[in-house]
Amino acid sequence: MFMKTKFLKLFALSLAPVSVLTTLSCKNTKGMEALDSLVDHKTRVEVKEDDKRAKQTEEWLNSLLKTYVYKNNQIELDKYVFSQTDVDEVEKIKAELNKMKQQYELYFPDAQIAKLQNQLDETTKLNVFLSGAELEKNKQKIAELQNQINSLQNPSDILGTPITRESFAVNRFQFFQKNWLFVLKNLNLFNWTFAEWFTNPLNSDGIKPSEEYLNNLKTLKPYSPYSVSDNYLDELIIGQESSELPNAVAIYIRKGKLIFRFIIENIEPDQIGKVNLKPLNYYFGASKANVISLNQISNIIHQGYIHENRSQIDELENKLIKEGRYGEPAMVFPIIK
Repeated sequence: MFMKTKFLKLFALSLAPVSVLTTLSCKNTKGMEALDSLVDHKTRVEVKEDDKRAKQTEEWLNSLLKTYVYKNNQIELDKYVFSQTDVDEVEKIKAELNKMKQQYELYFPDAQIAKLQNQLDETTKLNVFLSGAELEKNKQKIAELQNQINSLQNPSDILGTPITRESFAVNRFQFFQKNWLFVLKNLNLFNWTFAEWFTNPLNSDGIKPSEEYLNNLKTLKPYSPYSVSDNYLDELIIGQESSELPNAVAIYIRKGKLIFRFIIENIEPDQIGKVNLKPLNYYFGASKANVISLNQISNIIHQGYIHENRSQIDELENKLIKEGRYGEPAMVFPIIK
């Protein structure tokens, strides 16, 4: 426990922002002013800010690799980074992701369903203008379209076992566990696609959301796929529950409206850590808040879902979702663009 506490303190220090002080010479002021007039200051500020965010993101990911995963094992660290960044290795990863996308679209043909739904809506509107045999014929067409939609919305495997978006994602866990660094370094390669509403983030048999919350979810339309324009991480923290995890640490990362929570196991110095990045992550698609607080989310997971404190679940449903303008969170799965 002492070693783990020491690790947590060292890692927390590595998360502190880096300040850079620069000194400008006052010589040749006129020449500097002439050059300055040619500079697009807005672009320059944005470039500097991007450089800062890129540097911070790299530092965070390197800290995970060196502090919790490979520690002083530079050989294994280099091998893993190579497997996630080398051009040929990246092409292999993308090939796997494209195969995954094809499988997903086979089971969940959203574009085809949307097209059929539009046909169904337009056909249904015709009923008010029809009568007799024409009306009956139109009703038959409506039933056929609805049956087609139902069959596409309820896929199954070759054995007839139902397949949900959640089960499809969960069955790809090993890929994300193996390629966690690639995923976190290439967030803009994906469409983060709705799988289910956030109701049981730890997949446990413990505390459940309120009936009011669950009933409200039934009235909501799933979020459209979400994408980000760059790969800069906004925030990274150590989860509050980490102090209670044996030989493990919980990490939370925020990128826009996306929240990642994953456990790193085997964090003792003589072990190689295992990063359990999950295929399903949290997405606050309706959030109107400027920033989603990782500390609040960590506290709710820790006190609410791990320790089953009902007041924390109520805080999520009322203070954060309603009063805090976070909106209802969903679980999303990354599909390569």
